Amino acid sequence: MIASHGLRWILTVLFGILTAFGAARARRPGSPGCGRAADRPTHLLHACMALAMTAMVWPWGTHVPAEPQAVFFGLAAVWFLVPLALGPARSRHTGAPPHPPAHAVPHAVMMAGMAWMAAVMPTMDMPSHPTASGGPGSTHAMPGMTGMQGMPGMVMHLDGAARQISAALVVLFAVMGLWWLARSLDATRTHADAPIAASADAACHGAMALGMALMLLAMM
Repeated sequence: MIASHGLRWILTVLFGILTAFGAARARRPGSPGCGRAADRPTHLLHACMALAMTAMVWPWGTHVPAEPQAVFFGLAAVWFLVPLALGPARSRHTGAPPHPPAHAVPHAVMMAGMAWMAAVMPTMDMPSHPTASGGPGSTHAMPGMTGMQGMPGMVMHLDGAARQISAALVVLFAVMGLWWLARSLDATRTHADAPIAASADAACHGAMALGMALMLLAMM
């Protein structure tokens, strides 16, 4: 889905690092300075999201079934919001303090954004025999070719409403990414007990949000 080969590899490396980081944190979430064991599903979901983003970077990612991805990440978004609804009852039952909305809502938004990206991907056509002359199968002068010009055989068909939603998500994810990166820089002061873990978590979330913003921009 990214026309530039160099950018593809940069994003592949980025999302690969985020996948490995999320998997490592899911495996040992309760080690000293690395948060609570109850956070294991959160880290695992982020690893899955980074892995799905890696596939979306490449044209072969369009062959991965989109509907299961949309359902999975939609349910993941709900999973982040459920503790907010349960509130004190969940806290009394588990004995652990609930995450504040400032933690749960951004993660739910990112999961919902992944579900949105998977849902709009089926609107992309991939002619089997693209040509450079504008003949049959060429992407030249074809309606709906917007953000993917220069990518042979890939044509996006986003209508006005879908384009507006995607544009809003680009801005939102960019802001969230910068916010998380700022939190990463502040983590040393605000999390004196575990500065490295807190800073790494925030930095990875920020990198993921910015990567999602770039992917959505390419899809437009």
